[in-house]
Amino acid sequence: MSNTRGHYPRIRSRKHVLACAALLVFFLSYPSARAEAGSSSSGQILALPSSNSLPYGQVIFRYNEKSPKQLFIIGMGHRDTLTRGNAGQTARVQAEVYKIGEWLIHHEGIQLLLPEGFFNTKSTGPAQAKETTKTGLENQCVCPAPADINILQERLANDRIFVNAEMLLKESHPLNLRLRQVEDWGLYDSVCKSLVRVTNSGKDSCDTSLVQELDYLQHRRLAAMLQKIPEVIDQEFQHREVNEPKAIFTIGMMHVHTIIRYLNDRKIMISSPAAGSVHGKEHTAQLNLPENNYGVSIILPKTLADNPALLQAHQLDNVTAQTRTSP
Repeated sequence: MSNTRGHYPRIRSRKHVLACAALLVFFLSYPSARAEAGSSSSGQILALPSSNSLPYGQVIFRYNEKSPKQLFIIGMGHRDTLTRGNAGQTARVQAEVYKIGEWLIHHEGIQLLLPEGFFNTKSTGPAQAKETTKTGLENQCVCPAPADINILQERLANDRIFVNAEMLLKESHPLNLRLRQVEDWGLYDSVCKSLVRVTNSGKDSCDTSLVQELDYLQHRRLAAMLQKIPEVIDQEFQHREVNEPKAIFTIGMMHVHTIIRYLNDRKIMISSPAAGSVHGKEHTAQLNLPENNYGVSIILPKTLADNPALLQAHQLDNVTAQTRTSP
């Protein structure tokens, strides 16, 4: 059995690691710097009626729903890693992510969680990346009552202790929920360094080459995670670590539009940056999820799904409107 005690990169000592871990989650909570191209309709898509909404969540997209292999993607909002503090609705969103995850565990038999930004203890990286993050639950052996979202929200709003929905899910289901890494450290680190360059350019700078570089690297990082997921799920299933080839993948809301585009097209297409220090090549590949017969459901926490301005900013307003008006 693989080691499931992992970490989310901490902000400590080295200047680069400080900026890297702090900026990554902060920037990935906001829309991409470049608008995506329009999506084709080549994918097999089903928009669920609102009556089939999950508790505390809204399914905005489904693909290949009848397959026995299923990935449930939860688009979410994160804490500001720089301050470890919550924005206005972060704690509520995180509490809703917990409740959605809990529902999927009990109703879909999910036993595998793939969090963005999670690294197994044995992963390569800086010394800080090999520390186990404390969840804040060591002194409280019992997770909040599953039905009480207000208690969940209160605990997640505590800025003195770093804890998130994924940590709480693992702590409250220690025996039947496994965590696996799908992040690529090299790409994660490259995104961090690019974010540092964008930040150091100053708020009044309009260096498009830096923005293009950042955008390119973010897309490469997301693509790498998506391409890794079928392999990880299949490994867990074949090794009998999980009973069914299913998993939850938690990812920043800003990535959801891109994921939908990839699923519609059944492939990944990333343009190379026009300029910048990263001389990336155009990247095209068949998307492994449909190639391996995986179905995908994308879910937004209710607080995010009910925010029209946020949906528009993340290019999801048309997707969610389609779902809600379906018969």
